[in-house]
Amino acid sequence: MLTLADRQLRYTELAAALVERWGARPGDGHLSKALKQMRQAGLVNQVDDGRGYLTWTLTAEARQRAEMLAMIEKALEEGQRSIDRH
Repeated sequence: MLTLADRQLRYTELAAALVERWGARPGDGHLSKALKQMRQAGLVNQVDDGRGYLTWTLTAEARQRAEMLAMIEKALEEGQRSIDRH
């Protein structure tokens, strides 16, 4: 979800962003299933980007959740840096 927090992405862009973020690419079946489940849960929508491409974007509810997740992720990273210094 955090990968889509910054902007809407096409499927291939989303897969590439996941590689960049996590260092591995999920299989197409896993990514498709996750997006389908997120859409059914009201967390993502698929929209036309105006150039004829379908892109994935977060819903308003998902954006709120993504903000909370980003804060949690930042706190965990800061905690890990603190541990690494000691």
